[in-house]
Amino acid sequence: MNALFRKSNHAAVLAPDLKAARDFYENVMELEQVNSTDEQLVFKTGDSFFYVIHDPDYTGTVLEFCVDNLNPARDRLVSKGCRVIKWEGKDCYLRDPFGMIFNLWEETTEK
Repeated sequence: MNALFRKSNHAAVLAPDLKAARDFYENVMELEQVNSTDEQLVFKTGDSFFYVIHDPDYTGTVLEFCVDNLNPARDRLVSKGCRVIKWEGKDCYLRDPFGMIFNLWEETTEK
């Protein structure tokens, strides 16, 4: 039986200054940047992806959990005290009752 929530190999940090974040992660940590937009940087490290997302309102680490069906999973978490802070189709950022921000991503598992 699969767990309802599965930790993905994606993590992010929310940063108000994308230029400074790019400088730090490329030049200090020497991470390999594989993609970028005006709002996001993508780095690859081993088999994981690390995103730096421009966000003027929030800072901190964002873990990602995959679910087979996004809407019921989101509703379940909200009913248990989580608060949706960003909802854009497949992106569903929530803050749990302990302050952690995480993303739910719909990714169906094969049975």
